Amino acid sequence: MANTSRKLLFKKYRQESDLDSALILAKNEFEANNLEPFWICWLGDTLRCKGLWAEAKNHWQKLPGVSSAMAPLWRDLGNEFLAHIYNNTGKAEAQGITIYDAINFISCGCTFDPEAESLNNLAIALELAGDLKSASTVLELAIALKPNLNELEANQEILNLAIHCSQSPQLLSKTRLIDLGLNTASKLVQDQKNHSAGKELFEFFFKLLAEELNANSLALEITKILLELELTPFIYSCQEEEDIAKVKALTLAASLKELCENCDFENAANRKLCCRAAALCSGFYYAYLQDNDLKYFSNYSDALEIIFGSTPYKSHQTAKNKNEPIRLGIASMRLRNFNGVIGALTWLEKLQKKDYQIFVYMLDGGSMLDDDCSSRFQNLGICKYLSLNSENYQEVFKLIQLDALDVLLIPDVGMDGINRILSLQRLAPLQCLTWGHPVTSGSAHMDVYLSGDGMEPQDGQKNYREELVNLPRLGWNFEIPAAPKQDEYFNLAPYRNKNGLLLGSLQSLFKYLPSYDYVFIEILSNLANTSLCFISSGLEQQDQIMKNRILSKVGGQFSNGSTIHFLPRMSDASFISLFGQIDLNLDSLGWSGCNTSLRAMMMGCPTITYASELMRGRHTTAILKLLELSNCVAASPTEYINLCLELCNNPQQLLKIKRHILSKYTRLFNDDSCIEALDNFLKERIYSRKLNSIKN
Repeated sequence: MANTSRKLLFKKYRQESDLDSALILAKNEFEANNLEPFWICWLGDTLRCKGLWAEAKNHWQKLPGVSSAMAPLWRDLGNEFLAHIYNNTGKAEAQGITIYDAINFISCGCTFDPEAESLNNLAIALELAGDLKSASTVLELAIALKPNLNELEANQEILNLAIHCSQSPQLLSKTRLIDLGLNTASKLVQDQKNHSAGKELFEFFFKLLAEELNANSLALEITKILLELELTPFIYSCQEEEDIAKVKALTLAASLKELCENCDFENAANRKLCCRAAALCSGFYYAYLQDNDLKYFSNYSDALEIIFGSTPYKSHQTAKNKNEPIRLGIASMRLRNFNGVIGALTWLEKLQKKDYQIFVYMLDGGSMLDDDCSSRFQNLGICKYLSLNSENYQEVFKLIQLDALDVLLIPDVGMDGINRILSLQRLAPLQCLTWGHPVTSGSAHMDVYLSGDGMEPQDGQKNYREELVNLPRLGWNFEIPAAPKQDEYFNLAPYRNKNGLLLGSLQSLFKYLPSYDYVFIEILSNLANTSLCFISSGLEQQDQIMKNRILSKVGGQFSNGSTIHFLPRMSDASFISLFGQIDLNLDSLGWSGCNTSLRAMMMGCPTITYASELMRGRHTTAILKLLELSNCVAASPTEYINLCLELCNNPQQLLKIKRHILSKYTRLFNDDSCIEALDNFLKERIYSRKLNSIKN
């Protein structure tokens, strides 16, 4: 914890602009921990703030490489180098900064984290350095990300100049330009949900990459299927689109596996091309089609395993002495304050220290902008910062294997392409995942799926390729979130119609399928002047798709005065405050809430849910049953509608439920029964070497 307290002290100095104290502390910590990215990055940044530009640059270059976590700081530092050159004409060179430094830092940062403004700056820097061809390409990427960026209009001359420029120095290699293009395409798809623009860039730059590598046409076809699978819609515009997507994805996954079985991956160019595509693809949104996706993810993982190949693995021992601690590793791109890994954090913090030696693998290279949770992860044991990517994965896997783990835990397989790559390899005798992303990994190398017996249906095993092991109740040890302060409340009063109820269904919009729209329509059509609030996706166009989808079925508006609203994105504290103001929380159907529902319970908010067939649709069911509120769990969508109408027409019953929740909600939190069960399970499996046999 000492390291955490020093980081917090450093942040305090920075917030107070006490640069002298910050610099002294950063230098001391760097000397003691010179391999930790936090101190490398922030010592360099403090030197920059002190005006020591050359020292800052040289210090930043001590980093082992740029990662997605470090990218924003590299990018921003390059932007400041460029501004420094503009503001100190004639001095920049003397202070150790050149236009080439600006190009290098901005392009390195943008390779991992493209941003329209920074790409625009990179185009300016390239123009100043005389590389008009590269400037033109980069500017086009900036325009793709943000067509209405004002500064871009002034730089259109770069494009015009490049057209007439037959030769110019290429300061950015073709490889770097391809990297910028592919990651810009990924950002368009992942962050902006602009599939058409993203697909166009993907196809163009993957074709360039195939030519650069000399990969064959079959490998290029594999990248097209991978990217087509990744372009699963964020929000469906209609029922037909949802139905088509389900059939299309299953067909494509089967084709992907067949193509991979016939592709020559002994050819390094083919492997490199397909690895690059696979690392950009997570398969995340397919799961939200809410099918039993065992077949899909099994085909998908088998195909990716062929692409990446197997890293040779030899178990370090056949039996383990019970006097030796279990060597347990946890690995993820997101070991920080993230819903998908928090449950695993509280597991590992409460295991008996004398019985476990814990290894923490931060696959994003380690976050400089760390939060309390990332510090807690680092303090679990031996922490290693590994920037896993599609090119160095074999080296990273070998480093993990050197730690001779007994068990490897990947809490959130499916949240990104990198965690999925990790799940395809044998790195420990026992490999487990849990429900940070509540679907099977589909990987033949993941042995156990750790779930909660309150959420799983009786026949839950049929949904997993892994062996299903249920821990008690919810399976995770949740901590009680901090209650919102009065000044953190988001005021919902303007969203309440006169003499009407205020309902909330406050989940991520991609959880809502067209096939369940009729549920909300039926509820609002039978409750006059009622307001139903959703949470915005943060993208107006996507919100509008869902709004149009619902309202088009009622002629554009509800005739009885009922309305739907999309609340803006907000802080966690403000989000929690919503549940103290709505009359009834309507859980999303098919993929229910968990952390959201726990926050609702903390505020005493009456909640109803529908217990669907898959675990991902039963989180709130488990929560309500633990609170002895089974009468708030519907067995069908029709029953869900009737339950909602019954409660909304009985305010006294709503008040009774609210009081009941407030008297019992603490039983949902700080539940050590799952820790004890996990401890017993691991010791039984590791000391007896009783490994999983479910592989097909």
